[in-house]
Amino acid sequence: EETALELLRRLLPVACDAAGIGNPIRRFHSMRTRADRDLVENAKAELSRSLGAPAKLADVAERLEVSPFHLCRAFRRATGYTVHRYRNGLRLAASRELLRETRRGVTDVALALGFSSHSHFTAAFRREYGVTPRAFRPGYRRPYGSRSTR
Repeated sequence: EETALELLRRLLPVACDAAGIGNPIRRFHSMRTRADRDLVENAKAELSRSLGAPAKLADVAERLEVSPFHLCRAFRRATGYTVHRYRNGLRLAASRELLRETRRGVTDVALALGFSSHSHFTAAFRREYGVTPRAFRPGYRRPYGSRSTR
């Protein structure tokens, strides 16, 4: 069975090219890639709509009319990131804006963007940017005698 499928995979494009109808395998692959690209762009838009609200992968996939498995696989293939990692990146980028341009407390920013707690947000922020959210704020001055964060 495997030998027959391999033979078909090799001969079908040659036969189709000879008949002037093009390579159906390549055409199928490009259609699938285009559909996956559209899916990923729609997923990105969906994820960025409400950063503070809980987003379940199954709900996002349902709104996009695909399975969660297909969404995850296409997203990772197209972006190099998992859906969760991408959404966290969006939330952290939004947090930078809020920290820089408002006087909201760190806990308030964390909860507004859907992080479960101040410590969860601070750990994610430090892992991504190398400093705490408080140290990121404009005008922050490190207390005398404290160690550097990096």
